[in-house]
Amino acid sequence: MPLYEYQPLRRNEIRLLELQSWEANPLWLLIQIRHVSLSEANDTYEALSYVWGEATVMRRIYCGPATYLMMAPNLWAALHRCRWRSKSRWLWVDSLCINQNDLAERGSQVALMRQIYECAKNTVVHLGLEANNSPLALAFLNDIAKRCKEKMEAEDELFSSFNHEETQRALVALLARPWFQRAWVIQE
Repeated sequence: MPLYEYQPLRRNEIRLLELQSWEANPLWLLIQIRHVSLSEANDTYEALSYVWGEATVMRRIYCGPATYLMMAPNLWAALHRCRWRSKSRWLWVDSLCINQNDLAERGSQVALMRQIYECAKNTVVHLGLEANNSPLALAFLNDIAKRCKEKMEAEDELFSSFNHEETQRALVALLARPWFQRAWVIQE
């Protein structure tokens, strides 16, 4: 089976990938890659934000029935978790949607990054796999968001659940993850 061969992009064109559902193939990650005009793609896809991580052992993703691409384990995990059960999902993923071996394309696509993220329906953030009591930290952040929506005014009430040492450690560990140290975070 041959490696996927990127076709050149036209001006203001991007690639989007259609991540097939879990039901379509529970064993492998399957994608279709499409070229679209950035203006026509507005609000039709989600951008994936993640840490590239170490590419020590590469994982395979299948592009249609006859080709594949290789990716770092962190992206494989992110796509695996992003996959919906019964329907496909349109994503823009920098390391797959940009031909990383073509310096000219990389430069032109990086120049479009702000527009790419602005045109996305939303940005899906993959912080990594569950670790260091991250569910507790995320539950705390969800609780804070809920309280903010309810317009609780008193700060002592807003942060009352933060007094637990275990919650503090979990939150610090979550915020110390590599994703928060990336230069692209603000743009994304």
